[in-house]
Amino acid sequence: MFRGVFPAVLTPFDEDGSVNYNSFEKLCLYLADAHVHGVYLCGTTGEFPLLTVDERKQLTERAIASVGDRVTVLVQVGANALRPTIELAQHAQKSGAKGIGIIAPYFFTYDETALYRYYSAILESVPGFPTLLYNLPQRTGVNISLALMERLRANHDNLVGVKESGSFDSIHAWLTISDEKFCVFCGIDEYEYASFREGVRAIVCSFGNWLPHTFRKFIEAVDRDDWDTAQKMQRRIHQLVAPGLVPNQIAVLKAGMKLRGLPAGYLRSPNRDLGPGEIENLRQILESLNFLEGEQ
Repeated sequence: MFRGVFPAVLTPFDEDGSVNYNSFEKLCLYLADAHVHGVYLCGTTGEFPLLTVDERKQLTERAIASVGDRVTVLVQVGANALRPTIELAQHAQKSGAKGIGIIAPYFFTYDETALYRYYSAILESVPGFPTLLYNLPQRTGVNISLALMERLRANHDNLVGVKESGSFDSIHAWLTISDEKFCVFCGIDEYEYASFREGVRAIVCSFGNWLPHTFRKFIEAVDRDDWDTAQKMQRRIHQLVAPGLVPNQIAVLKAGMKLRGLPAGYLRSPNRDLGPGEIENLRQILESLNFLEGEQ
């Protein structure tokens, strides 16, 4: 079963909006060198709604080629329609990924019958391939219910967990059905300590791109029951997550990583990068917190 730290890998773009695959590979290698347990590709932090199907396939192939023998590669394959989602799921399986995540379809309102049929079709298209549902209701408008999850689990043995990025209450609810065949990923950087206290054992973390060693030390502290150290790591993480200077946290993350010389790249339109004044404000905050000198 999956466990440990899985940074939600950024997608570095060039200033013209094209994917910089070389920077992406460098970032994957940087994370593998930090001894994270896995990487999670093409999620929200990876700006997946702005990527084409072919770009997502290339990112999957590049990550597997560069670090697939060192870390567990999970790929978020959800799109806004069934066919591209199945295409990406089957591609991930054939390419050698260790599992996939599926975000709920968004924009339209879907009832549980529609969602059950949608997820069932995807799960049936990749038999035996470990699959997580990805719950992010504030972005999709869909909040996956316990009843839907249990119905899907009863009929699809390759449904092995959930990545919860909506709320701590939802993480707690998923843990009521967690067992040796069903894992709960915390997808909220601010709540990792509380989630692990409740029984979570895996993280998908945006700021793991920036602080992979800190997140790994958090997991190591949990593994040895050193909750004081784990809490210190959580407080350090929270210091970095807190400076939300614009609504798009990915812009803060990429700007901060570039200030440290890490291969983060630009955002893709209609997302925007921070302006000069915002970058200077961020630099001052990060300097005051000793975040520009690397991890402590």
